[in-house]
Amino acid sequence: EFILRRLDIMPKKAKKGGGRMEFLQQRAQAEEEMAKKREETLAQFLKDKLEKEEKNTAGNLRKLNDGWRGILRQTRDLELRQEISIFSQTFERQLDGLDNVIKVSHCHRKIQPVLHTEAELLTLPLPVCLFCRILHVTSRKMSGGLLRGAGITCSVWSDYGLCMRRG
Repeated sequence: EFILRRLDIMPKKAKKGGGRMEFLQQRAQAEEEMAKKREETLAQFLKDKLEKEEKNTAGNLRKLNDGWRGILRQTRDLELRQEISIFSQTFERQLDGLDNVIKVSHCHRKIQPVLHTEAELLTLPLPVCLFCRILHVTSRKMSGGLLRGAGITCSVWSDYGLCMRRG
């Protein structure tokens, strides 16, 4: 009963008209400001994170490019060394060929008088043996043709019947 009386005795508090509404508005405004601050903080955080990621990406890309350049240099180095080897071998073959041409030309120059002598030998009369022909041509060259009619005979070869020239 005491409690009941107490409730009956105590009058209800009078409601203030604008206090609650004002409180709710202030609270909503504070929440808005907090949300705005939170949003700005989040935006700044994301902006900083993006800048950091861009720097990291640029650094990683630079490292990646440097690595690839190294690999490409090694590969290109190997390819160029192979090409140099091929060119060197080709050059050596060409040089050997040119050396052979020079040797043949040099030998040809040495043989040229002999070939010329053979051509002269072929113009001599047929009955003369090869030895006589060579002797005749060499004597002509050595003496300017003084021995030509000097009665050179092929006594050695004529004894064996190999020379048709008698004299």
